[in-house]
Amino acid sequence: MATKDIGTTIRPASTALLTIDSEDRFANWVEKRRDMSNPKAPNYSPYNFSLIKNAVLVNGYMTRLAVSEVVFPWTYPNINNQTSIIGYFGDNGVLNTSGVIALPPGFYTPSELATIFQTSLQTVFATLGAGTMTCSYGVGGLPRFVVSFTAPPTFNFSFTPLVYGQAYTVGVNNYIWNYPSNTKQLFDVMGFTNDNLVPASFQIGQATFAQAVRYIDIISPQLTANQGLPDATSQSISDSALCRLYITANGELPTGTYNVQDPLFAPVGTQPFTIYRQFTVPKQIQWNAFMPIQGRIQFQVLDDNGIVLPTISTNPTAVYGQADFIAYSDWSMSLLLSEN
Repeated sequence: MATKDIGTTIRPASTALLTIDSEDRFANWVEKRRDMSNPKAPNYSPYNFSLIKNAVLVNGYMTRLAVSEVVFPWTYPNINNQTSIIGYFGDNGVLNTSGVIALPPGFYTPSELATIFQTSLQTVFATLGAGTMTCSYGVGGLPRFVVSFTAPPTFNFSFTPLVYGQAYTVGVNNYIWNYPSNTKQLFDVMGFTNDNLVPASFQIGQATFAQAVRYIDIISPQLTANQGLPDATSQSISDSALCRLYITANGELPTGTYNVQDPLFAPVGTQPFTIYRQFTVPKQIQWNAFMPIQGRIQFQVLDDNGIVLPTISTNPTAVYGQADFIAYSDWSMSLLLSEN
């Protein structure tokens, strides 16, 4: 007589959620109100903080974790402390002048950036008798900045990036540029290259959407500590990341105009918006089933240069503590924990 085949019981792997919110770095609203008024507080920025809990977050048993969902309000302006200052030089054949221009940090569409840059240049070159200055974006239907003057034929000008450790005069104060060479500057945001270092009667930049950051990486050394297969990147700085978020409108074209000659043209990243990602195939991060996830976890948000997004002040050339600092928006993520 044949033996009855009772089959094999198959049980899907159990899953659990680990939800992270950067606002939870504060124990309560009293602490948040206090620390958000102090840029020197350890957990002031949601882009560089540590969760500090007395108990473990998860007791263990999982063998993998993966970021399944992220909500990240993009309130980091494209003109910030690093991308708000540029050097200039002008020569009318008899006199010349040089210095730096410092723009107020904030969100600027390419058209708005061209307008404020035009006004600033008109001011600094006025002593040389320069005529009407024009800074335009989208000339000829191309996404680039073009700077020119209605001036004597002998009037030439150029732009320069700032040099690490060098002193510059901004207004009546001396200012030291303390950002390393892998820092994007206003010179780069406007698409300028070494061609624009040479004085000429007009300056044309390369194609640019006036973005300061094109993507970010969210990292946590503790959550990727057991990752057997490390991440790799073409960047000079490499860290294993929980996820990468590209500064795009959720994979879709944003609403509005796409004509670069339209003053309303606003590429993603030049205006505040919210990045929402639900990963269909999230990265699977290996975990030791016998290890709990401790209550002390560090999170950092790195820009496309591999640098933690820094604190921004409303006056980039002010002495630390003498300027109003821009408060950032908190972000959230969901991690899916699973067992074998």
